[in-house]
Amino acid sequence: MGCCFNPTFSESESKAKEDKIKLIDGVKNNTVMLYEPDRQEDKYRVICAGVWITPSRFLTARHCGEAFIEQDEFSALLGAPVNLKKLMGLVIAYGSYEDDGLTFYLDKGSKPKFAVVVGYDKNDDLLLLESIDESTHTFAKVNQEKVWQGENVFVVGHPLGFTYNFTPGNVAYPEREVDKIFEEELSPHKTPMLQLTSAINPGNSGGGVFDENGNLLGICSFHLTRGIEMSFFVGQNAIYEFLQEEYSLPQSN
Repeated sequence: MGCCFNPTFSESESKAKEDKIKLIDGVKNNTVMLYEPDRQEDKYRVICAGVWITPSRFLTARHCGEAFIEQDEFSALLGAPVNLKKLMGLVIAYGSYEDDGLTFYLDKGSKPKFAVVVGYDKNDDLLLLESIDESTHTFAKVNQEKVWQGENVFVVGHPLGFTYNFTPGNVAYPEREVDKIFEEELSPHKTPMLQLTSAINPGNSGGGVFDENGNLLGICSFHLTRGIEMSFFVGQNAIYEFLQEEYSLPQSN
């Protein structure tokens, strides 16, 4: 165990490492960057994430789309809720994993890709977009097995603009009824949410939480600022119910 000691790994450990790297790379390829124009710096900046669920469509958080809806000053002053009907047809800039590291400027040749809103969930924090431009990527499958408390999971997103971060964690509570517990703090969520121990930050919104097989378990919605590692995701049941309306998918088990 001197200065020249080189640790060795067993064949099984090396295989486990290779499998983990392959899994994370695959999930990154399923993940989207959502951009908004930053006119002060004359470029786009990453504000949210998303997850490809078909070759041309991806899911994100509905509140990520709501941020792009313009309201008149009077409505904004009164704190009026966003008119969700304005979401349909909204065009949002995005980038895939192949675009990671590229800087897109507002008035120069390099441009991000664009997608249009084709659906939203009225009750849960889900938004569906279809790409206008072509991109190279894979897409995630929604997990059909029941999530269990303590299950190992990981989140991939863009916290604070740091793209494609990997954040491990566990399922703290599979179906938390947040509208009853945090009624004064949060807008009501009619569907119970998936609560995780994974630490999330602004920029994770709309990104996915995945199981150890790379299957999608939920879409990132919010975290509690007065707590530590208390993050909440729209879970698989709500995702399946929403997508069933779009694709007539079978109900999850």
